[in-house]
Amino acid sequence: MSSQPLSVVDDRAVSPGSIQPAQPVRAWHHSRWVQVLFGCSMAIIGVSKFCNGLMLLTGATNYGMLMEVNHADLYYTPAVSQADAKALGDYLVKEKFFDGRHLSVQLTKEGETIQVRFPVKPGFEKDETYIDSVRALGQQISVNVFQGAPVEVHLCDGNLKTLRAVPGVSAAK
Repeated sequence: MSSQPLSVVDDRAVSPGSIQPAQPVRAWHHSRWVQVLFGCSMAIIGVSKFCNGLMLLTGATNYGMLMEVNHADLYYTPAVSQADAKALGDYLVKEKFFDGRHLSVQLTKEGETIQVRFPVKPGFEKDETYIDSVRALGQQISVNVFQGAPVEVHLCDGNLKTLRAVPGVSAAK
């Protein structure tokens, strides 16, 4: 036996050198698993924000590349050039379509047909008088911007989903 005196802790006999202090009870938010999960969620949010910022810096969206023209958003897809988008934007400013209000227009191309897409209020896609004016706009864009190439104007909902396509009459070259 050892020569050290014994102490009584929790009704057990222990030697003085072997007494361990009681471990403090940790709150749930100090748990290692909670800290790991919190860290992972913050990392995911950070990567998401980084990607969002990168998309804003490059101007890329689901609608195409973004070009701001007189407070309006002109999106263009890889099917058309930036020069085509700039020419359309300049024309729409000149014709006061882009008059400082926040509007969205998308420019794309399918085959040889240039498509100009813009949102309209519900019901406008059924108004034949409005359709005639849209057809005339497509004709003017064809002649003044795209050297007579066929232009189709798409009347869309707020997400640029086509409600009605208005085929244009291509101008004689």
